[in-house]
Amino acid sequence: AITFENLPQSYQKLPTPVFLLRGRSSGGDSGLIAVFNDKFPVQYYEVNNGLFKLYLHLGRGVNNLLVQHIDGRMNNGYPDIPQSPQLYGQENVSINYEPFEDPNLVPKIHLCLILGKDSKGNFDIPGYKSKEGNSLELAIKKMRTAGRIMQLFTQDDMFAHGLGIRSFQFVEETCPSSISSQDESQNISREQIKIHIIRSEK
Repeated sequence: AITFENLPQSYQKLPTPVFLLRGRSSGGDSGLIAVFNDKFPVQYYEVNNGLFKLYLHLGRGVNNLLVQHIDGRMNNGYPDIPQSPQLYGQENVSINYEPFEDPNLVPKIHLCLILGKDSKGNFDIPGYKSKEGNSLELAIKKMRTAGRIMQLFTQDDMFAHGLGIRSFQFVEETCPSSISSQDESQNISREQIKIHIIRSEK
């Protein structure tokens, strides 16, 4: 019941740890796609008119994924799933992520956060987002997410125009993961984009 539009071939290695997988399900027009990854916590995505897009996080090597179309919906960013959800279809897929290690072959980008000379390390936010906070730590998390999204859409656009699965790479570091609340609650460390903090003289 589930088919994919851009699933990489088994011999293809992705250079970045994120991938936008598109597909459709003949099992129903709505519901949720649950992605069980042997390297990450389960992720959920909406199905609209039988179509879906999966923003996948990948670990080094082969990622074995179980993709299920189940009954449910998203509610304020969180999955709302019945106690015994109906299964409309499922597929097992594998995606291989292997970054380029030779910096002479593929130079890596340094992502930097520049603080003004008099900055207290906070950023401006509207009043309705005050509960989220505006600390330097949160700014770093947001920059990591923005960097991954830039990698993801560059890779997706290159592939769509027949240029292969390719994108730029960032300098990375192993540190406590900010990918998900599950990772943070379990204090899991992963390879993430390194954010250089630079204090300006201006």
